[in-house]
Amino acid sequence: MKPKDVWPDDVGGIVELPVGTDVWELHEGGFWVLVPTNMCRKKDGSAVMGAGLAKDAALRYPGLAARYGRALGSGRPMMSFPSWRLLLGPTKDDWRLPAKMGLVEQLLDRVAEWYRAHPGEAVVVAAPGCGRGGPGYRPVRDIASQRLAAYRVVLLPPR
Repeated sequence: MKPKDVWPDDVGGIVELPVGTDVWELHEGGFWVLVPTNMCRKKDGSAVMGAGLAKDAALRYPGLAARYGRALGSGRPMMSFPSWRLLLGPTKDDWRLPAKMGLVEQLLDRVAEWYRAHPGEAVVVAAPGCGRGGPGYRPVRDIASQRLAAYRVVLLPPR
């Protein structure tokens, strides 16, 4: 699926697709993907990308964990990787803990800031922070709807 399939007239707005929609299929169609992460780094300096979409992204893009780890180490927790059409940002401090609603809100605010500089793009937001004991989907969906309503965003509920 391509962004033009979702927004034929290029007008923005959040579209919620069904559970089970393949994030990477959308990515192949031209969407950017928001990858929720944590702020932990390994001894070698690479980012811990151990579960969910973060793990999928690290497996698909060798070198991503090392590059994101360097960004974390230099105090840049929100990063865009244009060559891969990925946005990465934390929803939790430590991978072992549940996501924090405050970090989810900051991440969505940063996506909105990024969008203002990239108005023609479309992004998949796959329930950031909702896995592994994080906040429920409803509050995350409500915040995403408030902060990203003007942009071309596909919101995916958790599996």
